Amino acid sequence: MNQKIKFQAPQNPIKTHITTFLTGFIQVFFVGLSTYAISKQWIEMQWATAYFIGIVWTHNVKKTNTASESLCQSYSIGSAFGSIASTYLIKFIFKFFSDLF
Repeated sequence: MNQKIKFQAPQNPIKTHITTFLTGFIQVFFVGLSTYAISKQWIEMQWATAYFIGIVWTHNVKKTNTASESLCQSYSIGSAFGSIASTYLIKFIFKFFSDLF
């Protein structure tokens, strides 16, 4: 049987763009933290960040598979901000711990 899957437009496009933005932000934020953890051979942090990247990614696959161009842009912008935010968090953590010791 060949059944067509109907795509229903979201009820609130602003909410959809915000959640798509946050998905990209969170995923790349964890990628940034993971990169730092790998460079420092911090095994526990590597495991935790890889786990959360996987969780976000598996939930994200459905959304991006049928996403419009504007949702792809929202995701990409969120990813860019997530990358920058993880960089600043890593710098803050590094400064905080280097000041303690």
